[in-house]
Amino acid sequence: MKLMKSKDFLEKYRQVYATQNKIMGTALFFTRDIERIPQYISHVMFKNNIIYENNIFISIIKSDSPFGIETSFTKEPAKGLKILEIRAGYMEIVDVEKILKDQGIGEKNHLLRSRRYLYQ
Repeated sequence: MKLMKSKDFLEKYRQVYATQNKIMGTALFFTRDIERIPQYISHVMFKNNIIYENNIFISIIKSDSPFGIETSFTKEPAKGLKILEIRAGYMEIVDVEKILKDQGIGEKNHLLRSRRYLYQ
């Protein structure tokens, strides 16, 4: 899969977000990091014209320590786009559903994911 540079993605995202009709709700996209956007995300948003009012990129990052989980929204690079980082110890079993609920992201959100990009 071809990865898109963050700068190129954000430029196109801002343009599409400003001009396209948006679907009500929130879409969740799993990605390794936001510097290289997986092709499936750009395909969904730009080729299929599927863009939500709120779009959240979720990145699960393994830490060097065996235990501990930290979760935070790191930045909002564009209107309607947020980044949620989950930092987990390499021995942790991550309960993503619980983390999402704790962050106020409910079950009615649309989950768009590719297992290939879940972990770094």
